[in-house]
Amino acid sequence: MAEQKAGSSGGDSPGRESAGERERSTISFPYGDLSSAIKIAKGVHRVGGTSCEWEQLGAELDMAPKGGGFRAMALTAKVFGLITYRKASIHLTELGARMCDAAQ
Repeated sequence: MAEQKAGSSGGDSPGRESAGERERSTISFPYGDLSSAIKIAKGVHRVGGTSCEWEQLGAELDMAPKGGGFRAMALTAKVFGLITYRKASIHLTELGARMCDAAQ
């Protein structure tokens, strides 16, 4: 009986099985706060109005456009709904444009 317990508690524990079968969350959480998202949106607005290239925004914010911190800020702005981006460019959403409008 002792052999059976030792064998069953090896790699077949329920915790390990469920860890491999977990579903990925569909909820996105920002890596930063709203102020860093607004910084990205306002940078896009200053550089190109409604859109710009990654390199232009990086130069405006004095950050490396391929750096992790810069990309995390951009992802935060995307999660907050202020921007969308493609391979080479970043675009303000309607909400992002409103955030940059001093009248609103």
